[in-house]
Amino acid sequence: MENQPNFDPANQPETKTNDKLKYIIGVLVLLLIVSVWLYFANQDYFKKANQPISQQPIAQVNDGLDQYFTNEEKKLAPDVLPPEEVKKYYEQDIEKAKEYIKTEEAKETGSPYQGYMAIANDYRGLGQYEESAKSYQEMISRFPDDELIYHNLGVLYEDMHQYLSAARAYTTSIEKKPVEIIAHTKLADLYLNHSTAPAKAKEVYLKALQATENHKEIVKAYASYLETVEKNLPEALLYWEQALTQSPDNEAIKQRVEELQAKIK
Repeated sequence: MENQPNFDPANQPETKTNDKLKYIIGVLVLLLIVSVWLYFANQDYFKKANQPISQQPIAQVNDGLDQYFTNEEKKLAPDVLPPEEVKKYYEQDIEKAKEYIKTEEAKETGSPYQGYMAIANDYRGLGQYEESAKSYQEMISRFPDDELIYHNLGVLYEDMHQYLSAARAYTTSIEKKPVEIIAHTKLADLYLNHSTAPAKAKEVYLKALQATENHKEIVKAYASYLETVEKNLPEALLYWEQALTQSPDNEAIKQRVEELQAKIK
């Protein structure tokens, strides 16, 4: 009888069972790694999603406005640049503002707001739109609740033909200060002139009337909208009469009321 070799497990080939076990363990480890990665990724996502609008880049806010507005090809400078003497003034003012921000006075007050605003506005005056936008965005990070910054940024975006971004800026300005008059009218004008839903301008005016408690400027703007856009003369007359009650010495409003009364008779 031949001698049988001693059985040594270390020298045996791996079985199919061992292969399956290693495969299963590898898959489980991979799933664990993916799960951990997704957990932390989602934590970061929801942290960003829950940020106040003021802390999010305006262009990334999920507000539904992109169904009404688009950003056209970005216009980086105005058609006509300022004359040399005006350009020189803006440049000097920017340097003064930058120096002021560094002063002890600005540091002590803790609010070098005017300096930053001057820089942003002056860059816009120079036609340096990108620099102006960066300056306004920097201001937002420092003064996130100031409605005027968003309003001015909206005006700049309009200049750049970035109408979606402008609408978002004006909307945020209104959210920060609902009684802000000009932002309401600017947003209504955007709907009328640069959106796929000009009729939504009426919604803007009606909300503005409520938010501002029928401020006379909103009343006049809405009366004009009813008269010139909707051609609803009877309703327009009602609002022109209300505007006249608010400003009884305004000759232009008196004339509108009289002309509409004559047309409706």
